[in-house]
Amino acid sequence: MAVLEKNQLHSAVIEDYTSEGLGVCRIDGRAVFVRGAVRGDRCVIRVLKAPGGRGAVWANIERVEEPSPHRERGGASCAVFPACGGCDCRHMSYDEELYFKRRHAEQTLARIGGVTLTAEEILPAPRDAYRNKALIPVAADAAGRAVTGFYRARSNTVAPFQSCPAAMPQINACAAALREWIDRNGVPIYDAASGSGLIRRLFVRVTRNGASVLAMPVLNGRLPRRHVQTLIDTMRAHCPEITGILTLENKRRDNVMLGDGPVTVLWGSETQTETLGRFEFELHPLAFAQVCARQAEKLYDRAAGYAALRSHETAADLYCGVGTLTLWLAASCERATGAEVSPRAVECARRNALRNGITNADFVCADIGHTPAPAPAAEAARLVSGRVDVCTADPPRAGMDAAAVETIARLSPARLVYISCDPGTLARDVRRLAAHGYKAERLTLADMFPGTRHVECCLMLRRV
Repeated sequence: MAVLEKNQLHSAVIEDYTSEGLGVCRIDGRAVFVRGAVRGDRCVIRVLKAPGGRGAVWANIERVEEPSPHRERGGASCAVFPACGGCDCRHMSYDEELYFKRRHAEQTLARIGGVTLTAEEILPAPRDAYRNKALIPVAADAAGRAVTGFYRARSNTVAPFQSCPAAMPQINACAAALREWIDRNGVPIYDAASGSGLIRRLFVRVTRNGASVLAMPVLNGRLPRRHVQTLIDTMRAHCPEITGILTLENKRRDNVMLGDGPVTVLWGSETQTETLGRFEFELHPLAFAQVCARQAEKLYDRAAGYAALRSHETAADLYCGVGTLTLWLAASCERATGAEVSPRAVECARRNALRNGITNADFVCADIGHTPAPAPAAEAARLVSGRVDVCTADPPRAGMDAAAVETIARLSPARLVYISCDPGTLARDVRRLAAHGYKAERLTLADMFPGTRHVECCLMLRRV
């Protein structure tokens, strides 16, 4: 075996992808991970890092000698790709991106979960202007002017952009308004090293067709009164559709993006109303909601189809957020009970049931085990009285912890529908659930985040 060293040049053909979307080739039997590569590229690569032994090697493309037919020309209309870490796949065609995501999900379930399944479908999405929610860091450039953008890959430095093609136009308008307001009024930008400054980042959510826009700067403290009206005026001037301007205090010195500090309404409404399917949902800014409404509808339709509830059956919807999937399920069964650890989300969920005239859904504020809480299993045991025929679960990216898996085992549903945005943690939990008699049977993927390496999984498991 030849010794690979830093800065060596090698000719290579890209054969596959890593879970992060890096190209994979082999040189003298060693796997080499190549950033910006596409399956089928013939290229010359430069070695960046070559650990001893048989460990993986990292490289960059020095030049593409014969581009893959799957390569996307021009970075798919994004001026800052690939510097911006928000997207991973804009250098490949959309068909290739879907191929990569399907292969990644299926291989991860096989390797970690011990499950061999072929996805029935991967639900495609619009590639641009699909994102209805964004949390955008704010930084200062060399001249001290405000910039907004997403973090560079594996970095805490911001890659500035004037406009993100993945975001709905109202998000870009609010980011431009914040930059103008900061510079015009001399508002200090937060500095992580010293913990000083005020403006940390901007949260924006847009409902379907731009009907409602909520903008919420995240602050290292309280907004001085002298700045309140100028912020309102600037935001409204840039984004006429805006319906709520809020602030959120986050004084933490870690990397938590939002935190749980107080929300202050400066102007307009604290909540928004979103339409999904035949339902209307009230959304609190700190409550979870999917980033693409059209894809969320497809995903919930598929989850409800996998649940296959009958009119005499009951359902428990775990990690229910503001009750979107719970109401979807309630339309087909005797009773659906949603469980969520966030009191604000539970309040929204209860109002959403009333808003939509759903009388057979109820909600409890309960931690089923993902976050530390006293006796989480006891809380979960009170979700429903009597039997649970079907469970659905849509946990955070970290998946379920062991206590949550035990809770599902105690509820003992005949069918479990697990929605996950991380195939790795899903596969880990599938293996845990298998120990309690649950077998994965059906899989659908939904591209909720076009341009990125992420893919949403909807998996149906049955108790055997």
